[in-house]
Amino acid sequence: MIYKTSLMILFLALFLSMAGADTGVVLRRLIEVDFVNKLPPNHNVSVHCKSKDDDLEIHVLGPHQGYGFQFYDSLLGNTLFFCGVTTDFGHGVYDIYTHRRDADRCTKCLWEVTQVGVYGFRKDSGSPDIYFRWA
Repeated sequence: MIYKTSLMILFLALFLSMAGADTGVVLRRLIEVDFVNKLPPNHNVSVHCKSKDDDLEIHVLGPHQGYGFQFYDSLLGNTLFFCGVTTDFGHGVYDIYTHRRDADRCTKCLWEVTQVGVYGFRKDSGSPDIYFRWA
């Protein structure tokens, strides 16, 4: 019994080490999150993103500037990044990437910061599908 379990663990470890290399199997997807400041001239945006393990620090975006980051989605399906967004028009802290909501929604997740809030766009869409209004 111990031999079978050890053998299964060995094969699983071998499979996981090969996955994504030349096998074509992708177990962890690379996710890209981008913010764009769509506020009027002379209005900056402050963006501060975090996960359970990472603090990405504060980034200040001038008009029409962008900021982005990348990460690998968790094998366990529990990835969460949340961001504090502050402008002269309002502020809030929002779940910017959650595996449950976004795994099939986007691998390149675009967020536009506007006078009324933060808008999220799904892959290859010209219209937002998530709206976070200022508090």
